[in-house]
Amino acid sequence: MTMLKRMIWVLLLSPAGLIQAEVLTLPMEDRPEWVRRDGIVMAGSWEPLLFRAKRDDQYPPSPELWADYRREQSPEMIAELKDLGVNFVMMPAYKGFGLQTEAEGMADSARFARLCHEAGLRVGVYLGSGTLGWETLFEEDPQARDWLLRDQAGEPIPYYHQKFRYFWNRNHPEAVAHHQKAVEFAIREIKTDLIHFDNFFVGPHYEALSVQRFRDYLAITFGTAELGEMGIDDVASVTPPEPDAPDSLLRRAWLDFTCQSLADAYYEMNRYIRARSMDVLVEFSPQLIRRRIEPPVDPGRLIPGGEAFWHEDYHADGP
Repeated sequence: MTMLKRMIWVLLLSPAGLIQAEVLTLPMEDRPEWVRRDGIVMAGSWEPLLFRAKRDDQYPPSPELWADYRREQSPEMIAELKDLGVNFVMMPAYKGFGLQTEAEGMADSARFARLCHEAGLRVGVYLGSGTLGWETLFEEDPQARDWLLRDQAGEPIPYYHQKFRYFWNRNHPEAVAHHQKAVEFAIREIKTDLIHFDNFFVGPHYEALSVQRFRDYLAITFGTAELGEMGIDDVASVTPPEPDAPDSLLRRAWLDFTCQSLADAYYEMNRYIRARSMDVLVEFSPQLIRRRIEPPVDPGRLIPGGEAFWHEDYHADGP
């Protein structure tokens, strides 16, 4: 086994290779006093009305959806939850349909959060699903078309059967800045105690930004001899390997790059939050956390970027 091959296996598999140089997880003694004292007994309904209507083919929202939505955010609901022993409510903040499009719903969450805080409940927000509601967002900002992840044919990648949602490139500077505006709203207007980032399981693909970032990664990470072992004469001409490409040094480098890119995106959001408040907890969901690395999800790189994670499986085999 060549030195390059051993090095890439270390990057992907060794415990030492999994640890970020920076750990953003707050030590227990530095976390807000309320969570150290009380813990979290959570209730929540974190999908905005706009999304529910689109998902359930009831757009614009039906009177029944409106009624359910208003009841969820009522003083009566807060009283019911407190009677059940709930001390923490998760609510919607931003789903990616556009800050103008979602402005009313975001304002609703700010009002509901105020009622919760007045009643002694803590508040968390769902902020960022990893996707964009492209139909409305593109009307607000046509440049958002450049934020999408794309497959090898240049096509955007939908969220399964929900064709009104496309995955966005979490490493795109303009897309990050857009979502940071929602973070700012959550901290200053909702006064959230926790921010949840969803769907951290899709990494770089084949759009121009990801291709260029991969080329930069190769140039920075490997020397001329190592690149030669990968069959690379000119980094500027490299394209990412196909999804079903056989094992190779280039493929292993690509997998490492995708893992690091996803972790970098999570860390960037947390640093932005920390710069504005040290009292806001941060967590994410990669849908599943396994005992092994399944690129681009590398638990060892992602988990130290916040205080917690959600595991969305009934049969967890992870940590």
